[in-house]
Amino acid sequence: MQCGRNSNSLIVTGHSLGGSVASLFTLWLLESLDISLAKRPLCLTFGSPLVGDKGFQQAISQHPPWNSCFLHVAATSKDSIPRLFIAPHDLNSMDLDSKSDDYKPFGTFLLCCEDGCTWSDNPEAVSELLMAVETEDTGNEEWTINVYSRIIEQLESMIVRKGISQVNEPILNSLRAGTTLQIEAIRIRNEQLLIKKLEELEEICMFNKGKAFDPAKKLNVIKIKMAELEWYKKVAKANETGYYDCYKKQLSRRDRDIIKHKKFLTKYWKEVVAQNERKPQKQLVYLRSRWLYAGTTYRRMVEPLDIADYYRDGGSNYVTNGRSHHYIKLEQWLEADEKQSRFRIDTKKQNVDVILTDDSCFWANVEEARQWCKTLKTADVGMISERLCLRQKLMEFEVYVMEQIKKYAVSSEIFLKGSSFMQWWKEYEMLIEPFHNSPLTDFIRNCKFQQYASGCLALS
Repeated sequence: MQCGRNSNSLIVTGHSLGGSVASLFTLWLLESLDISLAKRPLCLTFGSPLVGDKGFQQAISQHPPWNSCFLHVAATSKDSIPRLFIAPHDLNSMDLDSKSDDYKPFGTFLLCCEDGCTWSDNPEAVSELLMAVETEDTGNEEWTINVYSRIIEQLESMIVRKGISQVNEPILNSLRAGTTLQIEAIRIRNEQLLIKKLEELEEICMFNKGKAFDPAKKLNVIKIKMAELEWYKKVAKANETGYYDCYKKQLSRRDRDIIKHKKFLTKYWKEVVAQNERKPQKQLVYLRSRWLYAGTTYRRMVEPLDIADYYRDGGSNYVTNGRSHHYIKLEQWLEADEKQSRFRIDTKKQNVDVILTDDSCFWANVEEARQWCKTLKTADVGMISERLCLRQKLMEFEVYVMEQIKKYAVSSEIFLKGSSFMQWWKEYEMLIEPFHNSPLTDFIRNCKFQQYASGCLALS
């Protein structure tokens, strides 16, 4: 490891096994330290064996800022170590499906011989090129170090192949030309099978890059879809129903149109979460604040609609049996970020009339409480233990709701006369004893919720 002329430049380097150690150390640096783009280290290896399988390679390659930190130099005709862990295969089979347990390259490879050098960041193509060259390896480590020393000395005068092919046949397209020059640069002449396979691998690579999910590309569309939901929410509130119950009832075409927006947003955020989970990261690495804020707003706006679908279809116990993985991860990342005080969404606003309910599973808890009321109402009088259990759950729900109110963490929409929450209250009030008193019963019976929306109600 060394620093360049600029004290901010960090180069981690190693030869042979030391190169593998350098790669792993660089990954540790990237994962453990909060490194800006300008200070990101460069890992430069010489004759290093590969260090991970396909899953390991994909995790790095799908995170371009990390993948760009690695440059691996391999003397293709003099050193067999770079190809040490690549499984032999039959080139004639043209099988493009790589085994997942093979070791795979990541980063950029500079493949050199006496005649020239070529580079590639296509992992499958690098594997093919490494396997295609016949190596004159002496097994002498000092000798291979000298080979790399000469490569470094000559690198400035060497040409990375972009020239004219010496093959005496017409080259009909730029992909064929580039592939042919790659092979010529490392002294493989006129290997038609290899040229064809490299072409196919490069086409696959370009296709995958083209369809790669980029959250930033759809951000403006996402904002438009979220704006549509915001407008829907305002219209539903004007109808004294609330957007949760308005969507759940599905009475108008507008309600059904929201389904399309919900599906689009959910697909997008599932991909964002999946992409973030694939990144090499320590346990508590999560989305950057910009995306975490947007993801939290999405979760609080859209998960209630999923809950409405779930209970409309007769579901129960949504949190355990029906909740999507991507909601769980978005919530966990927010909690972790708040614990480290890096990012906090302030929900206690003077006007809670416009906020989204913090707990995106609030309506699932309301639906469960309504089911408990229904069961308690129809339960046999002799089933004392079951009735006591249900009453205990309902009192715990009371406490939960009041805690949310005290934190100004629920939208005033829950108190609209057409909301499922107010329906629960009517059902619950019929079941409790006349003398039953609690902070929530006091809050609702004395209509304190009417002052709640303005944020001026004193709560302790």
